[in-house]
Amino acid sequence: MRRLMLVAAVMVFLGITALSSAADNKVRSERGRLTYQIVMTWSGVVRTQYGRDVGAWAKQMVPRFSKAPIAQLRNAARARTFEEMNDALLGVPVADANRPRAASRFLGELEKDYIFTPVAPCRIADTRLAGGAVLANQTRDFLGTGASFVSQGGSDSDCGLPAGPAALVMNTTVVDPLAPGYLTVFVTGQPRPLAASLNYAAGQIVNNQMIASQMNFGAQNSGFSLYSYATTHVVIDVVGYFDEAKVHFVPMDCVNAGTTANINGNALSSPISASCPDSYSIVSIDCNTGGDFQLATVGSYIVSNMQVGTCFIRNNSEFGRPMSASARCCRSRAY
Repeated sequence: MRRLMLVAAVMVFLGITALSSAADNKVRSERGRLTYQIVMTWSGVVRTQYGRDVGAWAKQMVPRFSKAPIAQLRNAARARTFEEMNDALLGVPVADANRPRAASRFLGELEKDYIFTPVAPCRIADTRLAGGAVLANQTRDFLGTGASFVSQGGSDSDCGLPAGPAALVMNTTVVDPLAPGYLTVFVTGQPRPLAASLNYAAGQIVNNQMIASQMNFGAQNSGFSLYSYATTHVVIDVVGYFDEAKVHFVPMDCVNAGTTANINGNALSSPISASCPDSYSIVSIDCNTGGDFQLATVGSYIVSNMQVGTCFIRNNSEFGRPMSASARCCRSRAY
């Protein structure tokens, strides 16, 4: 019964009635079928994940169901995720799920700039699902990073964002504003700048990409503020972030490879060599006479491409005497 009442309400708001043209009737019939499919498919997500009343959500979405081009409605009905469905209704191109994510790109020089890291587009806010429209001449604070964005209508994930980035790169969409106006994104706690981040007309769906500097809210959270001149819903998708360039120190994996030999009596320059294990490179060779004053190191060298170091020892006595050589061998750690 609840499902029938919900569908009936949607159909009434859509105004699905007989028209004079058979072609128009066909389009209206398809629009009603697609609307039914979308509402029934995603009503569980709206109710359980976002805690919204499904009937209220469907009623709020009716203008979008009725105004969206039929091609967008078809795409929305075929969507595999709730975010894709909303994107399709807004006319935002849906990314190919089979396309690999872009590799990180680094901008600027170390210690002089920030680096930009792209992420797969991820919804961090949708006021149609949480919080309601941003009212005219009001400012609202939004989380920019955190473990989940469900509380503001976004994804139940961290969207692949680190804690406390310097700025987010976002696609911000205004949905059905009640009057012409603009919105401005700015740092929470700072004076609102006079410049607009996005301009809109009444009833429009318009989006713009913008960079939002972040204010650290403590723990793992940071965020930004958004001001709107007129009452409007806002949808925000993050597509990347800027953060300070960092030099990461990776410790080396090092070992000592030693050997011991007997230096013949009266030897003028007796060699003793130490070799590194496979996959290691020789860094240095240590010639250790053990404090024996009868032994003296007369020279040493290393052969990097052969991973070997050699000491040359003079024995000032007539008897053989022991000594050791130790190679310092290192390699990069495997992670």
